Amino acid sequence: MKKIIKVHIIKFNLIIFLWLPFTHSNTLPEIDELKLKVLEKFHANSSFKLIVDHPKKKIEADLKILNIKSDTLKSKIFINMLEPKQFSNMSIWIWNYKNKTSKTWLRGPLNGKVKQLTEKKLLPFKIPLNEVINSVFDGIAEISHIDKFLERDVYQINIYGFRKNKKFGPIKKILIDTLTKNILKIDNLSKKGKLISEVRVIEYQNDFPKIVSVYESKGKISYEIKILDYVRDLDFIDSSVFEPKDLDD
Repeated sequence: MKKIIKVHIIKFNLIIFLWLPFTHSNTLPEIDELKLKVLEKFHANSSFKLIVDHPKKKIEADLKILNIKSDTLKSKIFINMLEPKQFSNMSIWIWNYKNKTSKTWLRGPLNGKVKQLTEKKLLPFKIPLNEVINSVFDGIAEISHIDKFLERDVYQINIYGFRKNKKFGPIKKILIDTLTKNILKIDNLSKKGKLISEVRVIEYQNDFPKIVSVYESKGKISYEIKILDYVRDLDFIDSSVFEPKDLDD
């Protein structure tokens, strides 16, 4: 009888041992592995319409994103502005480099001529999502712990700044769904820890944001960003649209 019980215990332990790898684990993954899984969702050749319902300035634009496999370039973005009316038919090119720098060109709606923008002469408005795609993990990223957000298990990622050999922050807190690896929330913080802005992804489509809500603490402004007609894994046979050029060319 004892031998039979012992055999059953061994079998039971073996079943538990084989079953455990497939259960949910509270162990934290490696940060580099998690970053890769999160960012690869954004690194597909794609096109979509972007609508920003900002209370002070509504922005509407058509975007195309081309990811580059090279030693220096990371992606090229082409933007055709539709709204506001003063920027209608204005075109913007953004080239993002692997060294975390970027170049921006603008073709004015009046003369149709292209000019490159310097750091001192930036665009008159921000391009939503470009910052998320290219700089969401900029800084020292650390997985803090597993938490709950909207009844979902999430990893909390803290992003720290680094200056003069000193780490400070966190300057950003990111919540990532443990199952889908989708970003659910980003808090941008000051050096003193005060909230600058909060970004929440309300809805996803094909692992890409569809509806995003933004709260800016300065002025207490809330608005929504919508991504419509999203198509991914495109084959841009003619990639000339990503090259800055005058309207007459």
